[in-house]
Amino acid sequence: MKQGILLLVLLWLCSGCSQLFAPREASRFVQDNVERLRSGDHDSFLSHLSPELRPMVNDELMQEVTGHFYLGDLLDLSLVNWSLSQSGTSKVYHLQFHYQFSTGWNLVNAKVGSTDSGLVIQSLFVHRIEAPTSPTFEIRHQTPLHYYVLVLAFACLVFIIISLVFCVRTPMPKQKFFWLLFIAMGLGGIRFDWATGELAFQFLGVHLMGVSAFAMGPSASWVITIGWPVGATAFWFKRDKWLALAASQKAANGADCENGSQSSSIDTSLSQNNLQKIDKD
Repeated sequence: MKQGILLLVLLWLCSGCSQLFAPREASRFVQDNVERLRSGDHDSFLSHLSPELRPMVNDELMQEVTGHFYLGDLLDLSLVNWSLSQSGTSKVYHLQFHYQFSTGWNLVNAKVGSTDSGLVIQSLFVHRIEAPTSPTFEIRHQTPLHYYVLVLAFACLVFIIISLVFCVRTPMPKQKFFWLLFIAMGLGGIRFDWATGELAFQFLGVHLMGVSAFAMGPSASWVITIGWPVGATAFWFKRDKWLALAASQKAANGADCENGSQSSSIDTSLSQNNLQKIDKD
């Protein structure tokens, strides 16, 4: 029982790991290279670009990009959104930063690829923006994909809740507690940015009750994550087998009780006959 409780706590902590723990290495990599670009260290900045991007970048272009940054002191720097795309061993991070200077705000969008030799910048865009405001979860006037994600998230949550209820009421030979944990977790799944409409698949991550919605910062957009209900699906494949097993055990117990009752009746009859013979003697 103690091990089960510990497992529940660990799974709950892991359920938000894909949201709470941003890719620190990729984030630091982008911030360091933005600082190299702003400080005029162009050679070092070029060395961290992808081989495909490097031939297209020259000093003139780097000076033009640097000119989009506001001047003045850097007051705040925050990672407001990110996503991960993975194909085999290849990983691509999409990161979005807000830079607050004493004279204005900048939005930096970076695409970082992971290679055998390390991280490389595949694209970098700098925009001047107004002071960001808190994100809103606006349901009206959205694309069909937005509504499809909402319906899918609701269906996944309802499916897991129904599976949990039936799991509690289903006779199992053992380990029902672990099956309840397995059903309550969504694995991997999809990640949808409500503001941009970007949809990404993720293969790592555990989501309590299969669905989560969060904003990574006060000015970040809302992100909906839907995990695959692997445990709930597996439960329905196993349920008929458990019900059949429980029915057969119940029938066997009933037969044993009936045989015991018949034996008791015979013993009682024999005892009464013996008593009658003794009385006659």
